Amino acid sequence: MNILKKFKKDTDDWDAERARKEYKKEKFVQYFSYRKGNKTIPLKSVSRIARQFRNLKRTPRFWDYAEEEDEAEEQEIE
Repeated sequence: MNILKKFKKDTDDWDAERARKEYKKEKFVQYFSYRKGNKTIPLKSVSRIARQFRNLKRTPRFWDYAEEEDEAEEQEIE
C-alpha cells in the first residue's frame, strides 16, 4: 500500500472512531445516516462516516473534495 493510501485509511479510521465516541447511539444515527424512502439507514462505510464527521467539524481533508465530485458525477449519470 502506498504511503498516501495508508495515510488516508489511517486518518479515516481515526476520525470514524472519534465520531462513534463523540456521538453516542441516537445522535450517531441522527448525524451519520441517510434516508431511503421512509427508512433511515445508518452509514456503515468508515470513509463516509469520517467524511461526515469532518464536515460537521468543518475540518475536511483534501480527499473529501475528490469524493464529493465523484458522487456528483454519479448522480448526474443516473
